[in-house]
Amino acid sequence: MEPNGDKIDIIAHGIPDVPFVDPSFHKDLFGVEGKIVLMSFGLISPNKGLENVIFALPKIIKKFPSEDY
Repeated sequence: MEPNGDKIDIIAHGIPDVPFVDPSFHKDLFGVEGKIVLMSFGLISPNKGLENVIFALPKIIKKFPSEDY
């Protein structure tokens, strides 16, 4: 059987290469302009350590009052 290139798609791993956009643009959309934003991304799973971030948030906010998560 000969390979048929019409039936094969390659899906590259990673994120698309997009032009740089000033982060302030997106911060304005979500009402966090002028703030430090702590983010998590990807799947939520037990080994991510999100509970550590939540536990540490009071200390983080005390040091960085404008921080949002």
